[in-house]
Amino acid sequence: MNDIIREVLNLKHTLRFNKDGRFRILTLSDTQETSDFNPLTTELLEDIIDEAKPDLVLFGGDNCHGGHDGEDDAKMKEFLDKFTAPVESRKIPWAHVFGNHDHENAPEISDIIKHQKMYEEYPMCVSKHTEDAKTHVTNFVLPILASDSDEIKYAVWGLDTGRSMADFNEYSVHGDLFFEAVLPKNPLRISGWGSHRFEQLMWYWNNSTALEEYAGRKIPGMLIQHQMPAEFAMAAANREKCAFEGSLFEEGSSDGLNSGLFIELLQRQDIKLIVAGHQHNNDAIAEYCGITMCYDACSGLSQYGHAETRGGRVIDLDESCPEKFNTFMIHHKDILARKNK
Repeated sequence: MNDIIREVLNLKHTLRFNKDGRFRILTLSDTQETSDFNPLTTELLEDIIDEAKPDLVLFGGDNCHGGHDGEDDAKMKEFLDKFTAPVESRKIPWAHVFGNHDHENAPEISDIIKHQKMYEEYPMCVSKHTEDAKTHVTNFVLPILASDSDEIKYAVWGLDTGRSMADFNEYSVHGDLFFEAVLPKNPLRISGWGSHRFEQLMWYWNNSTALEEYAGRKIPGMLIQHQMPAEFAMAAANREKCAFEGSLFEEGSSDGLNSGLFIELLQRQDIKLIVAGHQHNNDAIAEYCGITMCYDACSGLSQYGHAETRGGRVIDLDESCPEKFNTFMIHHKDILARKNK
């Protein structure tokens, strides 16, 4: 067993299909709270988690609101205690990636690594991070094992999309890559938000190929990240051909300059599902080139959000055919309607 596989298998809590061959994942993005945590957000998180009854919860970034609490360890700990309480109290394993607001809360690489380690101190946290990451630290792969053996059946991947194009200013001609990349005429709809670093793509490639060599086959999986790949715009513009469903109340805010992630996923042929947040009002889903991309709206009540879409996304897996999945939204409005009957 090589070092990569040994690290992949080294989880605080083993993730395993249940005796019925089922495994349920819940994704929750854009909680975007502070140490003054809105109790209504806590109630929303608890309601969605109790309805979904997940085996694993994935937080999809913008967990905290940027510019608050980041330089105060006590305030950050107070936020995390409240943020993690719904999963910690229910003893549900959970993992997270960071979004742009999480990075705004930790402007230096030493700050974001410190925050990451604070997350990982929680008993039910199974998140990991890449130690040698320059700015984008929340990269992980979590194996889900068979119900009756230690065979890896599925892999949950996380990639950090960082803060904004400012993460790459060291490569800018004039010192600000945003103004060099996002030009007045923008036919590619390039945004100023974050993107992957090339070393992240190498990390995914190396870990993915190591998993394949270890298992003797490709391990099917999903990816959670904060920013949606730019390729989603193609699916949204061709809705019938790309089986588009759901709501897209916000457009044109994907990741920044094209990192090459999508063609890498096409070549590796293991990740067939991408879940993203960032755009609070969107819960749309579409398929492009055999890869399903979907939003999970937002899960906080202190920031903007659309009443029709706010909630979380469920991904149901079947051990007998893990490359297939069923996914749907749990909307806060529907829970409220049932509670108010």
